[in-house]
Amino acid sequence: MSSVPGLNGSTPAYPGLRILLIADPTLAVLLQPLLAQSLLEPVQIVPIHHPEAALVQLQQADRSELILLDLALSENLNFLATLHQHAPHLPILVLLEESQTGIAEQTLSAGATDYLFKSELTPSLLRRSLRYVLHGNAFQQVEANLRQSEARFFAAAEASLDALFILQSYRHPEQHQIIDFVCTDVNSRGEKLLGKPRQAILGRFLSELLPIDSSKPLIQKYTLVVETGQVLEEELQVNITTLPITWLHHQIVPLGDGIAITARDISERKQKEAELHRQAFYDPLTELPNRTYFMNRLTKVLERAGRRQDFHYAVFFLDLDRFKVVNDSLGHLLGDEFLKAIARRLSSCLREEDTVARLGGDEFAILLEELSNPDIVHRIAERLQRVLSAPFTLKQHELFTTASIGIALGTSYYEQPEAVLRDADIAMYQAKTQGKARHIIFDQAMHTRAVKRWQLESDLRWAIERREFCLVYQPIISIQTERLIGFEALIRWHHPQRGWISPADFIAVAEETGLIIPLGHWVLWEGCRQLRQWQSQFNFSPTAEPPLTVSVNLSSKQFCQPDLIHYIQQVLQQTGIEGPCLKLELTESILMENLSTATSLLVQLKELGIQLALDDFGTGYSSLSYLHRFPLDVLKIDRSFINGIEAETENLEIVRTILSLARSLNLQVVAEGVETQAQLDQLQSLQCGYAQGYLISRPLIPEKAEQFLQEYLQSRGKAPKSSEQGQEEGSGQEEEAGANDSPYPSRVA
Repeated sequence: MSSVPGLNGSTPAYPGLRILLIADPTLAVLLQPLLAQSLLEPVQIVPIHHPEAALVQLQQADRSELILLDLALSENLNFLATLHQHAPHLPILVLLEESQTGIAEQTLSAGATDYLFKSELTPSLLRRSLRYVLHGNAFQQVEANLRQSEARFFAAAEASLDALFILQSYRHPEQHQIIDFVCTDVNSRGEKLLGKPRQAILGRFLSELLPIDSSKPLIQKYTLVVETGQVLEEELQVNITTLPITWLHHQIVPLGDGIAITARDISERKQKEAELHRQAFYDPLTELPNRTYFMNRLTKVLERAGRRQDFHYAVFFLDLDRFKVVNDSLGHLLGDEFLKAIARRLSSCLREEDTVARLGGDEFAILLEELSNPDIVHRIAERLQRVLSAPFTLKQHELFTTASIGIALGTSYYEQPEAVLRDADIAMYQAKTQGKARHIIFDQAMHTRAVKRWQLESDLRWAIERREFCLVYQPIISIQTERLIGFEALIRWHHPQRGWISPADFIAVAEETGLIIPLGHWVLWEGCRQLRQWQSQFNFSPTAEPPLTVSVNLSSKQFCQPDLIHYIQQVLQQTGIEGPCLKLELTESILMENLSTATSLLVQLKELGIQLALDDFGTGYSSLSYLHRFPLDVLKIDRSFINGIEAETENLEIVRTILSLARSLNLQVVAEGVETQAQLDQLQSLQCGYAQGYLISRPLIPEKAEQFLQEYLQSRGKAPKSSEQGQEEGSGQEEEAGANDSPYPSRVA
């Protein structure tokens, strides 16, 4: 290889040009200065004297940019063709003898770029020929590269998951503004998207390919892309009935006076997103908005109320009354249909801007916005009550319901949506406790009571753990013989900070929270344990007739427990008392609300020898048609009927009727709340069997009850003195558990 420097210091047109010179040594020596003189620049010449050596040179990744071939070195055109096959990208300039004129044109077919006759070689002719060869090859290379690029582009476009459209803008002939676009190219995905073959798309205006109401806004968008030169990317909802898609993701890229559009069908993805949205924000049963949607909406309303002083809103919290009866009696499937029908009715009587949601179960919430006057909520609540109270006909069943509605009016006091819904819930609870089928507007006093109730519930849970409860015992006597027949065990709670808490304040909370179950279990066990202790201490025979008994109240939730019978059996075994020594008191409502199971349970209790008493008789259902079905032993007349019986009053007639009924059913009767001697005398004249009340004794703590027993037995000359007789009780107990102020037991003979 040799290097030939450039001449005259001119700027080289081909700096560092590398030429592969395939010629015999003599010609190579003559050509080198001629080449340098022709190109006027530094060149690199690689002389090769044998054809085979040239091929070897090319196979070794030669960097030559031009081949100068003396065809005389090879006997025919085969070597030229082979050379072109080995280096198709390199231009080949062929040097011919005068005798080879006949094959000059054939060299071009064999792969030569141009040819020259040796006899005509001059620096200028060689320079022109070299430039033609090099420039022509560069142009061909550009063309080839362009064709390859286009081929790759269209191959990629065809393989793409996106539809591709190339559009050229079409301008008004006079005003020169873009008025439409013409499709100049499209891939197969584009054909499928439009549902048209390629020949029906190319050359067509956009306004021809799409309906005018859809193409017009697109033309405006595409014009903006062309004029601004900025790429536009968006998700577009498609409302064209002729297209099999509903959503598109498309990108518009400016291309001079036209655009390239890529579009992808995202209908399936959008459908899944919509389904996820429905699952997240709508109730699957009623298709109403759910709690999450409602709270989001309420949050926006609070923000709006914060900006506008004249913005009024309200939240209704609805709970269906006695919906459980429908579910229990007709089944959950019909209950679900009932809820859907209720949802439709609620929606039908509200405005479009209002929101009704199902919070869960049989609870619904309504958000009223833009109220002209806050007082209008009363009329809306009354309309809802009327709509809901109309009968529902479902699968040949006629159903009725009412709703308890709590209302929270929007005020500047509210900052969090949870607080608004909480207060509406509190008001709904008040509506339920006041008799249901009504609406109540929340006030701050309700919140105060709710907080106290919540604190009471919390304290109640801890009280069970800390054993802050105790039992007091109220004596029950025979009116005719003044004989002590037993005690009623009553629960009391001594709070470490608040002191004694009345059962009226915590029993209802225990019922609602389910805490009545462990509490009731403890009362039953402790009452039986205490009775057994007294039986042993004072030599009461468990088989005496009648035996000394303890009466314990059963709650509705206890009565419904599946292990009730088993638990009572355990208590009897563990405490050692006989069944006849235990009386279980139940209210009428417990029996009437559990008609299907009540009789069976009562029979099982009777098989254990337990006595059964119907408590507060006359205040509940008082259904005489059902009374004879239950294996009861005792009716307890409520204290409200005892008040005033010493005179000729309506209560006296009621008591007389109850006593007559009891005798006809062979039931014993206990009168509760006897507070005066006149009442006791009247009961005695009516031949009522038993009595309890403040006249006989207040409820007594165990030590006082023991003292009562001691004095009673001493008065009958039967009891030894108790080892704890005469001990003083500590201070701090409530009055009802203190000393006995009645004439008993000194009068009990």
